Amino acid sequence: MAAPPFNPGQPAQNGPIVREGSTYMTDPQAEAFCRVFAESLQAGISYQRIMSFLERKGIKKSVTDRLRYALIDEGLMLGEAFAKYGILDPAARKLVLVAEEQGNMPEAFRTQMPFYRARYNRKREILAAFAEPILLVLLAFGCLLPVLTNVSVLAEAPSVMSAAFKVMLGPLTATAFSLLFAIVAGVGWLNTPVEFGMREAVANIWMRIPGISQPARYNSHSLFCRFMGASIRSGMNIYDVIYLAAEACNDPRMLDNIEDVLASIEDGVSLGGAISLFKALPEEVVDYIALGEETGRLEELILQCADIYEERAKEAFKSMITAFTFFLRLILISVVLVLGVSQGLLKMLKDAMSALG
Repeated sequence: MAAPPFNPGQPAQNGPIVREGSTYMTDPQAEAFCRVFAESLQAGISYQRIMSFLERKGIKKSVTDRLRYALIDEGLMLGEAFAKYGILDPAARKLVLVAEEQGNMPEAFRTQMPFYRARYNRKREILAAFAEPILLVLLAFGCLLPVLTNVSVLAEAPSVMSAAFKVMLGPLTATAFSLLFAIVAGVGWLNTPVEFGMREAVANIWMRIPGISQPARYNSHSLFCRFMGASIRSGMNIYDVIYLAAEACNDPRMLDNIEDVLASIEDGVSLGGAISLFKALPEEVVDYIALGEETGRLEELILQCADIYEERAKEAFKSMITAFTFFLRLILISVVLVLGVSQGLLKMLKDAMSALG
């Protein structure tokens, strides 16, 4: 059965907006897309000219063709067109849908730009951090290990260079193909579409693992606060604000008890009290929301909280990558030393047995 549509002004329904087609964009394309719409709508430019601007920015023709048909030929509203053809991701579509009713679309698009930029930069940092460890592993298995495991063969060979070439040819070939595969996989992951089903499946497992998921959890708290602040600014009712923020923060644990949170709002519980029912949220986030509700500075304080957790996510990620790289180097050095010593001892044993024989 199809998921129910999102209804602004009513308690949020489960599931993303159902769409007819699949119009995929990478994070840089989505950021450029949002920038064009934010600036053009602010200036009062027509949809026809906006489509031309998007094409000049390198946005896929399939995206502009579908939008042009939906907006100009079918006469759909912008939020409806996004929902029908799967433009951007579900959270962004819902934000645009509500912002269009509230007459605040440029701000909704500006809100999305830093999100796509930050996610792309984070993926680049991950790839850069893993480049050295992957190269070390490939060099170790392609060069060092073949030599260390064939020391005796190389020592007895008439031509060491010729013997070394024969020993290393197979491993080096496998290393070259592995390196090529790693590069292709890295480029592919860097350019995954903004709506990618596997991302949710991985997050559903990763976010439930304590320790190693801490940077991702900090980032999730930041996204929750940022989307909550943006949704409040767009004029959403509180039900939609909470559901959109929980869905957009990329932490599946937030949806485990979303119904309890919404039910408590209906029962008249304060926003801070209702948000405290989210087991995945730390007390600090709840305190910021409660304080903002009490002082009338909810949007200001919740966006301040988003900035704090964004910085913590960056620091935790850098610490995790540093520790990972250190332990990987330690393991590689240990493996090389153990193999080198074992091969040396084995050669000494063979020489001793030959002398006795």
